[in-house]
Amino acid sequence: MSVAASSAIIMLIFAAVSGPIWFARAKDGFTDPDLDATLLGTLTLLIVPVRALLIVFAARGFTQSWNIEVERLTDGTIRKGPAS
Repeated sequence: MSVAASSAIIMLIFAAVSGPIWFARAKDGFTDPDLDATLLGTLTLLIVPVRALLIVFAARGFTQSWNIEVERLTDGTIRKGPAS
């Protein structure tokens, strides 16, 4: 997998785990951050589907062989490489 997809997997795990924790902080006894804890929890959980889409699109792009370079000559023909 590409670097974008693998880092998105890690960030998806962090977002999925930390989202409910922000909702748990919306109780008495916790110090209030500048933003409301429920807003931070909602924003954190909204990151999860965005990261999932990034993983899908990165995997889809990687299967289309965009990382393979093909040499084209000026007359439009493709130069054959060594037989593999």
